[in-house]
Parts: sequence; C-alpha cells; structure tokens
Amino acid sequence: MNAVEVFDFNLLSFPIIQETVVDGWGYSAITEFIDDNGCSDGDGCLVSPTGRYIGLDWEVGVGDIYKLSYEKNFWDFLKPKKVPFYHVFFDKPIYSTTDMATNFKAILPILKEIYFSEYPRDRKKIQKMVEK
Repeated sequence: MNAVEVFDFNLLSFPIIQETVVDGWGYSAITEFIDDNGCSDGDGCLVSPTGRYIGLDWEVGVGDIYKLSYEKNFWDFLKPKKVPFYHVFFDKPIYSTTDMATNFKAILPILKEIYFSEYPRDRKKIQKMVEK
C-alpha cells in the first residue's frame, strides 16, 4: 500500500518521506531533519493510510510520550482542525533520511496505537486497507 505522496493541510504541503512508509503509514516532515551535525529535534506528522494524521513534536532522548495541549502548541495553522499533537522521543540523532526512517519505524507501533486512541473508528477501515 502506498502512502499519499504529498500531505496537504490548510494550504500547506509537506512531503511524505517515502523511506518511512510501512503499510501505508508514513512520516511527513514539517521541519528539516537532515543535519551534518545530527538533528536532535523537529516537527512532523504521522500520516495514516486514510490520510488522517496526528502531529508529532520529536526530540532525541528517552522519556514518556505525552499529548500536547493546543494552548501550548505553536502550530496555530492546525488548531482549527483540532489535530492531536504528541511529544515523542527518537533514539538517535538524524543525519540522513535513512536515520529518520529507522527512528520513525522504531516507534511506529506505539504511534499507531496513539492514532487509534484518537481515531478509534479508523482501526477496522485501515486493517481492511492493509489486507488488500
């Protein structure tokens, strides 16, 4: 299953990083993540096979994933859509697209469960899409 190639919301477009795509789930980068010195934080979205998404504020480190409040979030352009945002942690700094894919795929199972807690009706729909 292919993920949407370009993810568009509120007239802003962010590419799906194709190397991150697994069964139609992918990472859409909002901030640049490739850095010769190793990128240690950034913003993006988990995009589901249906095109729905949750916002991700990520950093390299160890910690508990937690939901961000809209009042404290700087992504004002997403507020009207009531998009859920989560702060997540990656294991290693990112120097390349391969590093992003490795980090993202490592937490994808957890991100899917978070997604389904936000959009419970999508679980069966996505399971059917992935089975095809």
